[in-house]
Amino acid sequence: MFSHDHSVLNGVFFDPATGPVTTNRPAATLTTSDTGRVRAIHSSVTEDIILDSELDAHYSQLGWPCPSKLPRPWDIITPRNQRPIRSETWGSRRLMIQELAITISPQDLCPEESLVEAFEAALRQRTNALRIRSLREVFATCGEITLPDSGVALGESNNSYLNNNSTSSNSRSQPYRLTDIVDECLGAASSFTRKLESRVQGGSPQRLLMEGYEAWLKSIIDNPASWRIIKIIHAVPIIVILSPQLRDEIELLFTNSIILRSPSVGAPHTFSFDGNSNILRNIERVTVWFSASRIRDIAVAYTGGIVAGPYSYGLSDHESQSDVFMLAPGEYITDMFVWSHSDGWIMGVQFVKNCPGLSPIYGIRTKDSITSRPPVLLSGNGNVLLALAGAYTSDGLGQLQAVWRSDVVIRRQRHTQTSCVGGATGYVFNDLQYLADPATARIAQITARSGGIHGVAKFQTTYISVSGEALIRSETPPRGFDDGHLSTMTLEDGEYIIGVRGYHNNHGIQRIQFITNIKTHPAFGADTGEIAFGFDAPKTRDGRDMALHYMAGKRLGWPPLNRLPERPWGILTPRESRQLKTEIWASRRLMIQRWTINVSPQDLSPVEPLVEAVKDALSQRSIALRIRALQRVFTIWGEMIPVNVVVGASLATTGTLNDASTLPDSIAFTKASKENRGNLSDMIDQHLGTTRCFLRRLETRIQGGSSDVFLNQGYEAWLPSVAEATALRVVKVNHAVPITEFLDSQLRDRIEKLFINSIILRSPGVGEPFSLGFDGAASGLRNIERIVLWFSDARIRDVSVAYAGGVVTGPYSFGLSNPLSQSDVVVLASGEYITDIFVWQHNDGWIAGIQFVKSSLECSPIYGMPKDGFTSRPPILLSGDGNALLGISGAYTSDSLNQIKAVWRSDVILRRQRHTRTSFTGGPHGTIFNDLQYLADPTTARIVQISACHAGDGTVCNFRVTYESMSGGPVRSETPSRGSCTGPRVTMTLEEGEYITGVRGSHNDGWIFRLQFVTNKRTHPAFGTATGQVPFSFDAPKTSDGRDMVLHYMIGKYRGCLDSLLFVWAEMPLQMTGS
Repeated sequence: MFSHDHSVLNGVFFDPATGPVTTNRPAATLTTSDTGRVRAIHSSVTEDIILDSELDAHYSQLGWPCPSKLPRPWDIITPRNQRPIRSETWGSRRLMIQELAITISPQDLCPEESLVEAFEAALRQRTNALRIRSLREVFATCGEITLPDSGVALGESNNSYLNNNSTSSNSRSQPYRLTDIVDECLGAASSFTRKLESRVQGGSPQRLLMEGYEAWLKSIIDNPASWRIIKIIHAVPIIVILSPQLRDEIELLFTNSIILRSPSVGAPHTFSFDGNSNILRNIERVTVWFSASRIRDIAVAYTGGIVAGPYSYGLSDHESQSDVFMLAPGEYITDMFVWSHSDGWIMGVQFVKNCPGLSPIYGIRTKDSITSRPPVLLSGNGNVLLALAGAYTSDGLGQLQAVWRSDVVIRRQRHTQTSCVGGATGYVFNDLQYLADPATARIAQITARSGGIHGVAKFQTTYISVSGEALIRSETPPRGFDDGHLSTMTLEDGEYIIGVRGYHNNHGIQRIQFITNIKTHPAFGADTGEIAFGFDAPKTRDGRDMALHYMAGKRLGWPPLNRLPERPWGILTPRESRQLKTEIWASRRLMIQRWTINVSPQDLSPVEPLVEAVKDALSQRSIALRIRALQRVFTIWGEMIPVNVVVGASLATTGTLNDASTLPDSIAFTKASKENRGNLSDMIDQHLGTTRCFLRRLETRIQGGSSDVFLNQGYEAWLPSVAEATALRVVKVNHAVPITEFLDSQLRDRIEKLFINSIILRSPGVGEPFSLGFDGAASGLRNIERIVLWFSDARIRDVSVAYAGGVVTGPYSFGLSNPLSQSDVVVLASGEYITDIFVWQHNDGWIAGIQFVKSSLECSPIYGMPKDGFTSRPPILLSGDGNALLGISGAYTSDSLNQIKAVWRSDVILRRQRHTRTSFTGGPHGTIFNDLQYLADPTTARIVQISACHAGDGTVCNFRVTYESMSGGPVRSETPSRGSCTGPRVTMTLEEGEYITGVRGSHNDGWIFRLQFVTNKRTHPAFGTATGQVPFSFDAPKTSDGRDMVLHYMIGKYRGCLDSLLFVWAEMPLQMTGS
């Protein structure tokens, strides 16, 4: 009975597009006879099913349940789409002539030997990813499902989506095709607007076509060999028939081995989210909401449009600071660093890509000293990030957990483990960014201060990586700013650090010593310390040796001015570029350390007058006035508060060095001669060993004790005066915080939002993101002096922005390698700013054209536009809406810019601008025009007349607009005619106080055929004729605060006739609003 024709024992593979496909080989054999498993039924049944999608219809027409109801343990590797929005209603009607029902227990099936061998070979592959790939090939060849419970019979079916009646109809029509005959037999004629398939299974379709339904029924009875499986009641995964050991191995691979979870970081809360709810999808971007020292919320966007998060803060506070970490195709997150606060919340997070590449440390600025628990490395150890799980409150994330997937084949990663030692406070650093290739990187050299009584400082590491055939050396900046004798430890080829020893005092590292596989190197820092520590390199899980890969940590110290912690208001005074080192400045200080004072900002309370001064500043009318008032507060009350200091006395001298590049290694404590008594500089030089070291002296200073005693009686007499002094001095600042740190959280957040979120605003990006990007806000609040553009026909190659003070950003690639290629400069005079940017994107993704608008109302050329026009996507207006351009961000390749994002600044007082929005209609071709240049004064301009012709085919051509502005008196400007003059001309004239509030029409994805304007007073006659295939209709939008908008001006393309139009809407002309 179980013949090959019936395919009962063959596996079934599920094609993602077309549904079930029966394989051409049996997957199993029956271990017992078929007696009792086959039951005759001899009945006919008509079955109607309403379905959600075309794929469901494919399954239904073959008698299968919908895909969502089929059991497969490997479903996780082929995630199902969200339930589709039902724009079509699919229906299926099947008439089944049921002859036999077959029921088989899986226990009665034995797998074919070739199937078992194929599974065993797949499971022997080296990695999970390779095992999964091999198993997929087995499923495609041998099937995913087998059929223990099915019906063998014959029938006919019809699968289509229904017309507006949404049910099958019984109307009949004269049949002349097999499809029509099936429709007539099923009573489904005229029921479908689109038909998927009409199908006859079993019997002779030819007899149905030529002789009719009764003859077909007889062919079924006469020919049992033609019977087919027409209904599947129950099916089981093909692995069910395997041995328990083999089945368990496959299920463990697809369930327990593919998805792995890291330990959690932070504290659990009532509200939680699970990152494993979207099964195996590729991450496209991660959005992080953050403020100073707190991760507020997070969202993960996947391919296919699925987004997980945000969960609380990001939903309610849309203007809060956020950033997006983009992943290009083939890029994955392989590691995460997480910093948590001692009170439990997540302070900072950093993502690592496989490309390689690192995100910023979100929530932690590297120039801000913070207090946190040790950083936690959530390593994928060769796996890639699937999702993020965790917990949250309304104010921020309290816990994070990484969820990894092991089915992606990426370049092999080095397995990692971590050890941590030291204090909780300092400026965060992470050396991973200095590893050109983490897979091959090793430590080659370490330099730091050594000897004496002071801790480790000027700690600097050199890493070597192999990239291709090149050896790349990368050196970190020095960590810690104290001076002293420097030592260098150099590792030989084949030498690796396998152990670390030292001392710390719960604040800083006092002594550190490295042990390699060859020797023990001399220690850095002090000779001894308070708390000993020691770490030996661990082993991997499979027993392989590990070595020190790189270091992350914190540094202490009151740094030089250019390395002070970032204050929210620091953006107002951008630091100058690093100057050429024409002089070498040096300072030597001898400190008599008596006390260490450590205060937590949480233990400080601001005085009431300070709080009142801050509140008064924040109540000012505009952003610019609030900023000015806060600057006065900081001048009076200060900007920073030292919270970790050393108190005592000191001798110090500072100046520019003579011919030497460093100070002498040791301090010569020589007794001052009587002849030098009375000369403070000479006496201090003698005691500090700096005699004749300085070409130009800045200052010589005594802090603490009696300077008169030192001057008249010498160093030995000064020392007792230090011990006897009742007032000691702060001689060392290890940690300081902005003065806003100990204000209440509400005031602190308002200040941060004012300086961070309110001053710098970013437009949406235009174009495609790439791995290589640039940030237009990286240079602080500087005035732009000029913008240089490199371009060719229909392509913007590169961009560079030059600021006051000589700071220049860009070019980034093409402009560096092709400096003599076609370029132009947009020059801004003093007091001029860029207020708007128009961007055209090519259909293939790159930036094709760009135009700048100045505050002086001047428009730049449209860079990149060929004389005969080009094909592009709709133009995008990046409007400052009253703000001025700060910089340009984006992404690039070696050949062109592929994304543009405008970065605006709101601290510049400009003449009030009209807020704008846009609507687009038409096609992608033609020569660009922009009417903005014809507005004598955009703030007062309005449209007063439009005229056009229409050609014989009904298209709108010879299009011309007249604008009127108030500049002293009325000024009228008429645009050139766009397109040739053919056919009768129609002119539309607006009365005084009449404004366009709506546009109607049609186009055919090429030309505009009909264009009609609606005003606040009437509907004007249309231009062109109503022959376009695609209708459009736009009504004037409202401003964000609910004010009316009207049509301001138009931008478009033409090719003889109008091809497309971008309608720019703006609030009413300002003289009409009383402004």
